[in-house]
Amino acid sequence: MKRLILIISAFLLLSASTFGQSLFGNASKIADAQEKLEYNAFTAYPVPLTGNFLERKLIYDWTKRWNVPDTVCYVYIFIGSSCIGYFVTHGKPASTQSYLLPEYLVYSSSSEGRQSPDVDGTYGTNNPGYRFFLANGTAVECSGTMVSCVYSDAPLSLSAVEIKSVKSK
Repeated sequence: MKRLILIISAFLLLSASTFGQSLFGNASKIADAQEKLEYNAFTAYPVPLTGNFLERKLIYDWTKRWNVPDTVCYVYIFIGSSCIGYFVTHGKPASTQSYLLPEYLVYSSSSEGRQSPDVDGTYGTNNPGYRFFLANGTAVECSGTMVSCVYSDAPLSLSAVEIKSVKSK
């Protein structure tokens, strides 16, 4: 019985090493084939040099537009596919997933890290959603997995009613 186990073990070891050699041999052939394919694709259709950086211009213009303090913004709130109303805000909305501090501190000597507290000293993640200030200073947060928003610096042609706050002091 011990002899049979020894023979089977030797057979499995030999099979595994042969399989590994053929696998690595094939990996080299596959890499060569991929390089040839890539060369042929780039030769047939080289990457064109462009002069119109339209996406970069859009990001630039977007950043400049929203970098103006006290911008009036219209935030339309959707639950599912239904627009339930809109708010006139003081500035654009921010994601509830945005933070002033990094969520994790990563040590440079390793890829390990630890969770960082938020500015209020608490840990954890926020619900997905948006937060913003109304023109009268009222703070609003819309959160939940079904809530989404569309915002603009001008009113949009959506059938929605303005949601106003009643701020008392």
